[in-house]
Amino acid sequence: MEINDEAEQRKSKLKAVIERMQRNPIAFDAPKFTREELHERRERPTDKHDSP
Repeated sequence: MEINDEAEQRKSKLKAVIERMQRNPIAFDAPKFTREELHERRERPTDKHDSP
């Protein structure tokens, strides 16, 4: 019963994700980000390519 096993695995993973989300809710006053802000890359000191 490979199909049933895959369905049970998916069900188990989804349940784990939902439980984790319920234990760690996003704060009501958390900052709102746009899609661009979420995907922009932050510049880190090691990311700078100023060397010749």
